[in-house]
Amino acid sequence: MDEALEHRVRRLQFTCRKPVNELLAGEYLSVFKGKGIEFDEVRAYQPGDDVRSIDWNVTARTGFPHVKNFIEERELTLYLLFDSSASFSEGAIGQSKRRAAVELAALLAYSANRNNDRVGSIQFTSHVEQYIPPAKGEAHIRYLLEELLRFKPQKAETDVSEALTFLENITRKRCIVFLFSDFQSPDYREAVQVIARHHDLVTVSVYDEYESKLPDVGLLTLRDNESGAIQTVDTRVPGIRKSLAKRALERQQRLVKDFEEMNVDHLEVHTQSDYVQELVVFFETRKQRGGHVATG
Repeated sequence: MDEALEHRVRRLQFTCRKPVNELLAGEYLSVFKGKGIEFDEVRAYQPGDDVRSIDWNVTARTGFPHVKNFIEERELTLYLLFDSSASFSEGAIGQSKRRAAVELAALLAYSANRNNDRVGSIQFTSHVEQYIPPAKGEAHIRYLLEELLRFKPQKAETDVSEALTFLENITRKRCIVFLFSDFQSPDYREAVQVIARHHDLVTVSVYDEYESKLPDVGLLTLRDNESGAIQTVDTRVPGIRKSLAKRALERQQRLVKDFEEMNVDHLEVHTQSDYVQELVVFFETRKQRGGHVATG
């Protein structure tokens, strides 16, 4: 591993350690439940035990009341799906949306690892370009983060449906899925709804502040990273800045509405924001509503 990559991985590990250990691992556990409960043991009845859990066969055989004890079947799998297209790499003026997404993903991965869950990842553009099967352990999380940081996509376009179809084909058990994208993709609604029926899906949009608050920097050349189209705008004109901000806001609101209609959790993150706090708010909102949430 080159020195720069090593530094970035170590920084991620250091940044994640305290919030995961002190807060996020517990929040993650309370939000993402196991697959059910399984029988653990029969033990002697203790005052306060639920009488409905009494094992009458053992009680009759021994002459003393015994109860059945159950534990949560905890092991889950977390999948991190990453849009690696050009439009998701940079913001309006160089703010890296992908960097913010990777930092958020690291918090989720380490929270899952603390709860003994497996973590895997899929990186996609117009097709799936990398798949890392889910596994456990610190070494695996480190490897996964290294790959997220070093990855260089082959394509510039986005197709969310391709990634979701790939996931559906390789998974049989219910998983937790965090999908990071700007959703500038051909129609993905059907694929999203299929995954949401079979898995616990959370969609994540990442924005930088200049997308909705373009500053006065004179003439500015904007390039669509996926199509290559180039447009020059005069940011000195308040009306132009206002128009661009309005379009950005309308698109954000449309995404939130779309995911609400599909009953899919949606989380918005900004490149300059406190990701830990935004995750905590998201988890708390989800717990209060007892299920899916959409935030924007």
